[in-house]
Amino acid sequence: MGNSYGHVIHAYLHPEEAPDWNKPPTFDPNVGFPNGRKPRVMVATQEELNMHNIPLDKRDYCAHHYIKWMTCRKQVYPFTTKCHHEKHEYDQCEFDDWVLRMKEYEREKRLKMRAARIKAKKEAEISELYKCKGGTLYVEHRFGVSSHVRSSNTEHKFDGVLKLAMCGICCIFGPADNVTLKEKEHLVSCSRIGNRGPDACKWESINLSNQTLAAFCGYVLHLRGQLTPQPLTDKHGNLLLWNGEVFGGLSPLQEDDNDTQVLLEHLASCNNDKQLVSLFSYLQGPWAFIYWQAASQKLWFGRDVFGRRSLLWHLPESTQDVFILSSVRIGIQDFVELPSLGIFCLKYDPETTNHGSKQLTLYPWLNTVWPATGEYIDGDLESKTADILSHCSCISLHISSYTPHTFLPSICKDLPPTNYNIIHGNASVAILFSGGLDATVIAALADRYIPSEEPIDLLNVAFAANTESNRKTNKKGRQSKGFDQQTKETMTSPFSVPDRLTGYAALQELNPNRRWNFIEVNIILEELQQTRKNQVADLLYPLCTVLDDSIGCAVWFAARGQGILGNGPHKGHPYCSHAKVILCGMGADELFAGYSRHRVCFSKGGWEGLIEEMQVEINRISSRNLGRDDRIISDHGREARFPYLDEKVTNFLTKLPVHIKTNLTLVRGLGEKLLLRLCALHLGLPTTAIQPKRAIQFGSRIAKLENSKEKANDVCIRLGTK
Repeated sequence: MGNSYGHVIHAYLHPEEAPDWNKPPTFDPNVGFPNGRKPRVMVATQEELNMHNIPLDKRDYCAHHYIKWMTCRKQVYPFTTKCHHEKHEYDQCEFDDWVLRMKEYEREKRLKMRAARIKAKKEAEISELYKCKGGTLYVEHRFGVSSHVRSSNTEHKFDGVLKLAMCGICCIFGPADNVTLKEKEHLVSCSRIGNRGPDACKWESINLSNQTLAAFCGYVLHLRGQLTPQPLTDKHGNLLLWNGEVFGGLSPLQEDDNDTQVLLEHLASCNNDKQLVSLFSYLQGPWAFIYWQAASQKLWFGRDVFGRRSLLWHLPESTQDVFILSSVRIGIQDFVELPSLGIFCLKYDPETTNHGSKQLTLYPWLNTVWPATGEYIDGDLESKTADILSHCSCISLHISSYTPHTFLPSICKDLPPTNYNIIHGNASVAILFSGGLDATVIAALADRYIPSEEPIDLLNVAFAANTESNRKTNKKGRQSKGFDQQTKETMTSPFSVPDRLTGYAALQELNPNRRWNFIEVNIILEELQQTRKNQVADLLYPLCTVLDDSIGCAVWFAARGQGILGNGPHKGHPYCSHAKVILCGMGADELFAGYSRHRVCFSKGGWEGLIEEMQVEINRISSRNLGRDDRIISDHGREARFPYLDEKVTNFLTKLPVHIKTNLTLVRGLGEKLLLRLCALHLGLPTTAIQPKRAIQFGSRIAKLENSKEKANDVCIRLGTK
């Protein structure tokens, strides 16, 4: 049983090394035998097998012993025990044959592993040769397509990991009177952008003409190193607002280097638009930026391909209106999320700008789709100028050629195994922890790379259900088996929601030598309603559905980190997390086919239907929830990170066949996200590995709490309008 299970796990994790027992060996049978091998032959002939009516499953190398045994049984029937000698010979032959077949299987497996090692060694030697001689370096595209870039003096190098603080960034571009008075007042008094960066704030203004002014503002959350206020400027008048993490893609850095400064220097060294866009296409990590290029009078801005950092824009509705870019909504203007299509460039021309016309250019990523349409930006660029500018008549959109659009190669060995071991201190890292598969795998991996003496906060949110639901849950809890005493006690609480129960169950599987702070974030209905009205509604904007409300509120309360310790010597005491980094499991369902709709697509369209739906999920992930989650979590002065959407992870997964990642022919709780479940099993999480998918709005019981008849895609009237 154990060997069979081990074979299944090894076959899924290393399919290139696992022999297929339904096919003949792929290597020469004489490899490793200098004197050759004696071929096996059948003793029983085909005529003898047919004459004795031997079943097909018995026609093997032991068939002649089987014939002797069956002949003996017929002769001495019913005293068949007299044929024990013939039976023993047959059983021994079958055993010897089984041992030989197992040896052949192991030989095939080891030869495959040897061939893989030889291939990897040759590829490493070739890679080193190209690196030394300045040849052609192969790089991975964002969607797993290979290309090659010729080495040159302007080549982007891939050594080093950049680290920085997270920020709230804002740019207001328009008539000078509105920018200096009206909009700055709204920014200070009516916005939540300051919560994103409580450690530093800085304003910079640029007079473009007598009538036009551009104002830039940055709020900095300082994580490590020297505090650097933003915006950052250089001697040429260039200005950078940077909100993100650079995990690779620039030249090597020293430990004390400031990544925002290094990025500004790289941008200033770009001689043309192509080089500037190419620079951003190589960056690894979540980011959003605003960059003023003084020499060319251009405003550059954009988000990474997954949209992991929020950036909204307000497009002017008249010549007197302002153009605004901001991490969150400011003022009373209407905003929409900036689509993660590529890099945008707004050209300032005094002659045309005075008449109210601005030229906006988009440099799209490869394989990018228009928001809400699902249509790719293909070669017919002019016909694909979609209505992303809505009602704005003051800006015309031009689509340029594709960006080089490359990531670091996933084989790069200069990078550390994770980018989360750079935070030090007491409980510097927290995890949105429901006890589900995605979150628990992240917790187990974080345990490997965060120093063992540091605690990790597990944020588990629950909402008070109605009395009848509590009564049913508590009755079920008293009768439940298979949980420890702590979990059974939790079942009797009014906050005994599904995520709370699975959270404690998963906690039992994590490293017992680590100090885990399990924080029970318990929210009653009155607090939910008050907080939604005063804080969450503005952060969710411009999203407004019931689903956005449920998830947004649950994530906001969890990320706040205020609750009661549920474990340890201080169990039951109030606790507030001081972690500045929160690890989130978003993206796993899209990459591993974890949603129920994936099963529907598979049942209707088979593997092709499933692959098509998974591609749609990846294409629209930037416009669905990551910007929302960034705004929600950053409101507490914490930085959201999404390990499953790390470029190296997505690069690896996009190259795997879909049947390796998921197998929807298996039952729920096993078939979806199969590869991730095998990973959980490998990490020592057997109970978590078979947990079925449960969304946070249902696991925390916020869904249907106030209105049991509403649907996820309905407009949420509780958010109101402002």
